[in-house]
Amino acid sequence: DMMLESVRERSLSCIAGYKSALSETRAKSREREALFARQEAMLRDQLAGAQRELEWLQTEAIEAARKHSELAKAAKENAARAELAEARIRAQSENTERLMMELEERNSETE
Repeated sequence: DMMLESVRERSLSCIAGYKSALSETRAKSREREALFARQEAMLRDQLAGAQRELEWLQTEAIEAARKHSELAKAAKENAARAELAEARIRAQSENTERLMMELEERNSETE
């Protein structure tokens, strides 16, 4: 009878120990789940922020490409204008030289 009572007490003690360990394990599991949930929320926030930044950078890149295109077009137009101005200056210079030569010829004929 005493032996049976002793076995019963040890069994109850073991069961209580298992229940306590199971309760602790469940509590730690809930803590981990809460931690994972917080980490997941933080990562989702970071991802959303990174996506917003990426969208902003894409918008900036598109705007920069548009401005670059406009500047390249303006540079091309300016280069064409400069070539035309150089051609006009050359033509005027040639005309001036030709006129000076004609004037010199006339002056020498009248002398």
